Amino acid sequence: MLGADVQIARSTDEALREVDRSIFDAVVTDMTRESEPAAGLTLIAELRRRGVESPVFVYVMNLDPQLGVPHGASAITNRPDELIAHLVRTLST
Repeated sequence: MLGADVQIARSTDEALREVDRSIFDAVVTDMTRESEPAAGLTLIAELRRRGVESPVFVYVMNLDPQLGVPHGASAITNRPDELIAHLVRTLST
């Protein structure tokens, strides 16, 4: 059985505060938050700048495969089943 504790952050700043307090086995971010269309990229860049090595999975509404996986992310998807599969593989190791 695979268990997970989940922390929800509604902004990049809130997510960074959570990361400062705890170590996470994985991070899931959407690409767009509030009025920032690239909030997910901002979060990934700041996590990596702070030395956070947790895998980051980006969840998007509209996936453009030609753009590829964002730098610093482990995967990007618009499919919930794919997102869960990435998390299960990551958390099972």
